[in-house]
Amino acid sequence: MLQIPAAALSDVTVLAAYVIFAACYFVFALGKFPGLKIDRPAAAIVGAVGMVAFRIVPARGALRMIDFPTIVLLFSMMMLIVGSLHLAGFLEWTTQAVLKHLPPKWFLPAVVFTSGILSAFLVNDIVCLVMVPFVLKRARRSEIPALPFLLAVATASNIGSVATITGNPQNMLIGSYSHIHYRDFLAHLGPIALAGLFFEWLVLYRIFHKQLAIPVVQAGLSFPKCRYRCCGNPFW
Repeated sequence: MLQIPAAALSDVTVLAAYVIFAACYFVFALGKFPGLKIDRPAAAIVGAVGMVAFRIVPARGALRMIDFPTIVLLFSMMMLIVGSLHLAGFLEWTTQAVLKHLPPKWFLPAVVFTSGILSAFLVNDIVCLVMVPFVLKRARRSEIPALPFLLAVATASNIGSVATITGNPQNMLIGSYSHIHYRDFLAHLGPIALAGLFFEWLVLYRIFHKQLAIPVVQAGLSFPKCRYRCCGNPFW
């Protein structure tokens, strides 16, 4: 039987680790492996199995490499707290209240700071899912391009999530391992996130100021009136 040198086996293991990591990262970047029905969750599972199969991670130690406090916190934020707020209509009400009653010139900073502040205390992915439909609806009504505001939602939600431990899964992992208090985390990174939101507003305005200067129709607030004479509510 052919004996494989220990050095060669070590090199093969290291090479396998690099290949598995690169393949998984490739799927994470594209969202799906070309030609196969492997999406991001499937790639993560296949990569974890490959790490154990090539003995890069010992089978008995694989379970210890999972940070369960972070998973529990993420589940609690996304499924319990944020899910309850979404079902209660809190996120939609907040977004409508901010975006509906503002003039068009303040629409961009409203999107930036609403996305950033909500993402600081809630998971940023959920904030994007809630904000995008309202931003698109307001942009259509105002007859202004939606691209600047969609970019504002995507970037501001990531910038704002830096401020707190519950902003994104990475911060949850950092907080779990470092045992940094929530208030200390906010005190150190909150000002940085706030400065980042102002800087993002400036950058987006400088890039899209010509598109944002297009005249709008009634500031996008052309709501249909009630068809019944007994009710003069313009927001019917």
